[in-house]
Amino acid sequence: MEQGQGLGGEHGKPVVDFEIGQALALFLGQRSTGGCLIDIENIIELESQVDIHILETVPGAGCAVTTAFTQPYLFVEIIKTNKLVSFQIRSETVNCN
Repeated sequence: MEQGQGLGGEHGKPVVDFEIGQALALFLGQRSTGGCLIDIENIIELESQVDIHILETVPGAGCAVTTAFTQPYLFVEIIKTNKLVSFQIRSETVNCN
């Protein structure tokens, strides 16, 4: 399965061919500072489901971040499937010292 394909159309408009793909919208929710990121580490297609492994990166002690509320998100396109899609989230703290 491919990720991140077809979402950067002309003038930044998202382009998804829904005949062969589907869009995923991933949201971490509100965070109290900047520096939080969301990314897809891996997509594994199994016989009965598709496992999407998500990495949440958060700033550790000593990291310079914005002091504003943020809402990290990610939009990606995957190959269209009728299988169950499950999400596995792993959090990693960045050491800035």
